[in-house]
Amino acid sequence: MARDAPVAVLLRRGPTDWVELIRWDTSNDTFERGQWFHGRIYERRCDLSPNGDLFVYFAAKHNPKQFQSDYTYAWTALSRPPYFTALTLWPKGDCWDGGGWFEADRRLYLNHCGEPQAHPNHPVHKKLRVNTNPCGRGEDLTIYNDILQAKGWTRNLSTPTGPQPGGPYHFGYLVMRESDGQWLQVLDAQWADWDQQGRLVYSQHGKLYAAEPDGERLDYIELADFTDDIPQEKSPSHQARQWPRW
Repeated sequence: MARDAPVAVLLRRGPTDWVELIRWDTSNDTFERGQWFHGRIYERRCDLSPNGDLFVYFAAKHNPKQFQSDYTYAWTALSRPPYFTALTLWPKGDCWDGGGWFEADRRLYLNHCGEPQAHPNHPVHKKLRVNTNPCGRGEDLTIYNDILQAKGWTRNLSTPTGPQPGGPYHFGYLVMRESDGQWLQVLDAQWADWDQQGRLVYSQHGKLYAAEPDGERLDYIELADFTDDIPQEKSPSHQARQWPRW
């Protein structure tokens, strides 16, 4: 979700090793299908700029040809959603750390240690300020907690007896009524968040839903069904190759 604009991006995964990037206008629930990526996008190390113009993502292609490339097999990149086409790209060389989050529209926290150098074919814009991770060597949670807290989430380690996270790639979602602190239900979802209109939105089995509390349960409506999407080539638009007008 973008913090200051009614924009979100969706990463629709599948078939195996394919990811589709979709731009979502949350003000009217319209969707722009974008490019497909053949490889791995680490969704919990990605972020959208506050105004929705730029997308930072961490990607990997685990194949022999990519291992020999000067891009390396894993990298962080900036693009214009719904395109993966890189404006700036930082080769990583491994899958530790990586990704980033936007401190502001023109200020990026890059989750790479030391002083990473952008690929010469994808230089950093002179008006983009990049801060880097001084140390650390982790995976999703080293950056995901920062991304969530920047969007207004707070950590709460107390949950009802029973539901617990099931590992690094599975998160549980529970809905609590603010007025009395009562837990309404466990949400069966791959992802959930509050959109810019205050709706609870979530994805499940390739479909996108919005939910509203109704007494002791949630009522939901289907916003979109992406289950029939299949990989296809899509050339970047002119805008996808251009930086925002700063």
